[in-house]
Amino acid sequence: MKTAAPLLRMTRLLFACSLLCLLAAGQPIRVGTIFTRYTPTGEIFPQDRVSAPVETLSPPLVRGVWNSFRIIVDVEPGTVFRLFLAQNPEDAMQTRVFREVVSKGPQGWEVERRVFTPLPFRSSSLPDAERAPDRTTYTFWLDVRPPHDYPSERLKLEAQVLIQGQWFLHPMEIRVVDLSLPVPPPGQADLPLGTLGERTADLPFQDVVRGFICAAPGAQGATIRVEEGSAGTLEAHAARAFDFVLDALARGDGQDGVRGVFANFLGYQDPQTWCRKPVYPAATYGSEWPAVLENRLLRLRGNPY
Repeated sequence: MKTAAPLLRMTRLLFACSLLCLLAAGQPIRVGTIFTRYTPTGEIFPQDRVSAPVETLSPPLVRGVWNSFRIIVDVEPGTVFRLFLAQNPEDAMQTRVFREVVSKGPQGWEVERRVFTPLPFRSSSLPDAERAPDRTTYTFWLDVRPPHDYPSERLKLEAQVLIQGQWFLHPMEIRVVDLSLPVPPPGQADLPLGTLGERTADLPFQDVVRGFICAAPGAQGATIRVEEGSAGTLEAHAARAFDFVLDALARGDGQDGVRGVFANFLGYQDPQTWCRKPVYPAATYGSEWPAVLENRLLRLRGNPY
């Protein structure tokens, strides 16, 4: 028993070192938010207005809902790679991955469609149309769902690529917060077929935030509706999960606590004035502002060790 604390300290030290090496080495795999999208040659979509994308290293996760991220793989043109996910403890969480097909239309860059992709994934299996000679960047939508009974503690999730016999890793220390939904939100098992096109991913989150702040005192905001089939999007499903999380936080911590986080983050003093002309902090965070807001809200439930 006397060796447990030194071993734990050593584990944390090794994990911290791996993160520093990851940041310093410019590795070909990273994980970011769902709000920053990339062209096939690695540029950020102009409409996303993100200058310094958030890199996901220690994200908070909520039990019972899909928590969404984006995996980005950057390689030299023509390079073949394989994509994997690893967990510790093994199989602690449900995961699902969608390959993103990106194209440039009349209105600009867009995610044209997403394809459910079992792992491990081999890039050589892509259709020729998705393997342009100058392509360097591949993106994947990643959903992660801890089970309802998972303890509020940390665990490891690692995105991995294998390139010419060499492994490259993006380790994440997941923080499962002390919050879970009593029942899975409706439609959480659906596989939406549509995308937002050239529109930014924060738009459905604007609806959620406005609905919560501008609801009558003591009332819960109306849950946003997600279209089915080809009209539904993963962005809308992620926003609806966020909507359920807000209601769960309000029930557990009180609406005043949640509204206080909103007021500090959005910079308003009178919610009624803000509701007449909602302003979101895109000038500071680009389309990634919902990811920053969610992280601050989940701090209401502490930081598990």
